Amino acid sequence: MINKISKHPYFENSVRTFFPLAALWAVLIPAYTVCVLVNNYPFIDHFFSIIQWHAYELLFNFFYTLVAGFILTAAGHWTNVGPLGGRPLFFLWTLWIFDKIAIYITSNGFVAATLSLVFPIMFTYHLYQLLKTYKIRNLFIGMISVIPILRINYILNYSNVIDVNISSLYEVLMWVILMLISIIAGRVIPVFTKNYLELKSKPAEPTAVKITTFLLTGAILLTGLEQLPDFIKFVIVTIAGILHCIRLGFWKGNLALRHPIIAVLHFGYLIFALSIIFKGFSYILPELTVFRAEIHFMLAGGVSLIALNIMIRATLGHTGREIKMDKSIASMNLFLFLGFMIRVFVPIYDASLFLRSLHHAMGFWTLAFLIYLIKFLPMCLRKRIG
Repeated sequence: MINKISKHPYFENSVRTFFPLAALWAVLIPAYTVCVLVNNYPFIDHFFSIIQWHAYELLFNFFYTLVAGFILTAAGHWTNVGPLGGRPLFFLWTLWIFDKIAIYITSNGFVAATLSLVFPIMFTYHLYQLLKTYKIRNLFIGMISVIPILRINYILNYSNVIDVNISSLYEVLMWVILMLISIIAGRVIPVFTKNYLELKSKPAEPTAVKITTFLLTGAILLTGLEQLPDFIKFVIVTIAGILHCIRLGFWKGNLALRHPIIAVLHFGYLIFALSIIFKGFSYILPELTVFRAEIHFMLAGGVSLIALNIMIRATLGHTGREIKMDKSIASMNLFLFLGFMIRVFVPIYDASLFLRSLHHAMGFWTLAFLIYLIKFLPMCLRKRIG
């Protein structure tokens, strides 16, 4: 029975398996959060308030699932061993399901935190096997491993087992996400651009720009130190964001403009770079932090735009479809952009409009991922064509 199930096209690779799950989470979690906050739906949880639950599910579960969907396929291609698939992927999928319900089956914070390690441990094991010969294997595994460690601390803090500085935890998590997106996008966007435009060589920024960008992005970790003056944080983060804009400028975006399916990736990285600058200014302009606007600019904006378009391109490629822009893909990008813009800037303009604007922000943003599910899940469930 297991052999038959694991041979289903859905378990051919992690793109097919985890990207639809990430999209499902992107629809369900914001939608239910808004229903609780605006429509007074019931919410009962052992550990979290609705806002804490929203952060937990999106920061630790949605993003981690995105990473799993991408890296367990990409890593196999990088090392020429092939993506994770079949029985190992089927069992990892079952652990993912267990992971999503484990925290709700116990009121003991320590037990919940321990159970939350099961999926990450197996995920890390498979990633290690795929990246054995990859030169920056330890960097990837090290950063990805930080996420479940932070997740444990998040659970233990809100179950009153330990006392954690949540602000510093968020800063460290934002840094991990920044670094991972910087590395992944820096590899994916130039390669996609080269292949789609049939360029002779991969677009690349000068080594000095790359090194300086990563040094400044790495230094953002210091923002987790409460002792560091806000002005110094502003300088470090803002310059890092500017360097990401400069980096993007070397990736042949001018050529990509004529090809929308590639242009949206460049646009996503631009929003990502601008979100870092926005984050930098939030240290000296407190109004930019209203209702966590700076976090939503980065995660609901730049990170999600890049992730959505990697999901689209990877799903089309791994199911044998032509990689091209169509109305549904254009709609996904437009709706996600509108959703994050409303979520970030309406409360900054007028905080009293926050709750009323949530329906619109959530509606547009989740609609992007709902369209992905409707369009791409059937592809993931069928055999590759062509």
